[in-house]
Amino acid sequence: MKSALVKKWVKALRSGDYVQGTTRLKQRALDGVLKYCCLGVLAEVANLRFKKGTDGCYTLSGGVCGILPSPSKTRLGLSGDAEATLIVLNDTKLYSYKQIARRIEQMHAKGEL
Repeated sequence: MKSALVKKWVKALRSGDYVQGTTRLKQRALDGVLKYCCLGVLAEVANLRFKKGTDGCYTLSGGVCGILPSPSKTRLGLSGDAEATLIVLNDTKLYSYKQIARRIEQMHAKGEL
């Protein structure tokens, strides 16, 4: 993944501008709040276009609510292993965006992104 995109992504995660959610890249919750998983924030900062579904869930072209479609991962330079790691941190271990941002920086420094 390009360093400029990683920096933009990490900055967005730390900004407080995105409400963290789980299991969906982007979703309007029942309370009306728009929530993102960490990968949904990546899609936003990379200017990928979401399409709104009928259940408040947003998808990317060729994808489903909870994962990035393969063409998007390729465009972003995100491996399947990195995606899987970040999904676990966001959805299962419930890391905060700040914790995930630190892990993204570590992964990028090691060439894992």
